[in-house]
Amino acid sequence: MPYRPARSAMKKFGLDKTDPDMLEYLRKNFREYRTAPEKLSDEQLKTLRTLYDACIATADKRLARLFRLVNSSRHRDNTILIITSDHGEQLGEHGLLNHWFSLYDTLLKVPIIISSPKILPKPMRITQQIQQHDLFYTILEMAGYDGDKINPDSIKSKSFLQNIAGKNPYPEYTFSQQAYAKMTLEHVKKYNPSFDNERWVCSKQAVRSEQFKYIKYGTGWQELFDIKSDPGETKNIIKDHPDIANNLNEQFETIKTIKKQPQHDSTDPKNFDPEIKKRLEDLGYI
Repeated sequence: MPYRPARSAMKKFGLDKTDPDMLEYLRKNFREYRTAPEKLSDEQLKTLRTLYDACIATADKRLARLFRLVNSSRHRDNTILIITSDHGEQLGEHGLLNHWFSLYDTLLKVPIIISSPKILPKPMRITQQIQQHDLFYTILEMAGYDGDKINPDSIKSKSFLQNIAGKNPYPEYTFSQQAYAKMTLEHVKKYNPSFDNERWVCSKQAVRSEQFKYIKYGTGWQELFDIKSDPGETKNIIKDHPDIANNLNEQFETIKTIKKQPQHDSTDPKNFDPEIKKRLEDLGYI
């Protein structure tokens, strides 16, 4: 936010016929409503989602230009293209309008597209879960890294290529975590003093199997979802299946990267470099 798709995408999605005052409101006042979606009418929320779709179409069109450029290059066979995202976007799901606060799949489940004619000559779709964390090791293997900074066995134990080749099993569990920045809360309170932070403003950890997703919050709240039958994570079934939740909770002990998080990150934006602070302000984070 604010979503500003290309004119061609605006026309494609019918946004060129949308009330310009509504579009102006959605773009200028996103800091006020993104933590208070109830302030938007159904029509405004629908338009906001359409704006987001148009932005995705804009990115898609620009990626197509990149693909054409690479495909016309004599270096195509020696080029690796990787497209992914840092997060998704909540557009009303769980009562949220942003990419903060949660560890739901709305934010976590992002595309990873890899193209390399030499290394991956046949098109395929991976349906098993993988972790973006391991993309680093995949790139190292694809690039033929043989330096002494990273153990080759470590690369081969985590690279997607090893999973695809059937040499390593896909991970049974994937993990995520979020520390909550105090400065984000201060920013939210500035525009929405009534923001209910009890549920959202705390550290969170999640573990996901192929069927279930378990989330535990720094406040003690816990959630369990059957993501096969309930991909929108709308029904918390932890009371019905405490044994599954306990098993997933135990998986946190199996990896070193998941650590106990403080309730807040107390970073003070006053100490930021002026240029970094300006960028964060432009993005709406402070």
